[in-house]
Amino acid sequence: MQDQRGIIMTVKKQKNTSKIKKAQGKNSEEKRFNNALIAFGTLAQERVRNAQDPFATGIKVAGQIRRLAEQIEYEVRDESMALTEAGYASGDIVGVGIGVF
Repeated sequence: MQDQRGIIMTVKKQKNTSKIKKAQGKNSEEKRFNNALIAFGTLAQERVRNAQDPFATGIKVAGQIRRLAEQIEYEVRDESMALTEAGYASGDIVGVGIGVF
């Protein structure tokens, strides 16, 4: 760019660090969550391996993990239905109320 006096001026663009930090935060949060899942899986496997009855312990641990996963799933469904006022969903029927679409 040239000003009125004929002097050439340059403008150096700066990196947008806020977007970079935000993206790194998401990746870091996802990485921590994945590491926690791996540690949880390792802990469950070690518990089964070190048990006196590995089969019974494995069944018990798997049941506990299933219950936890179902609890998380139900909470997510309840929260999403509450946000959209969407009603309910069962095995046979889906009810839909007035919501924000």
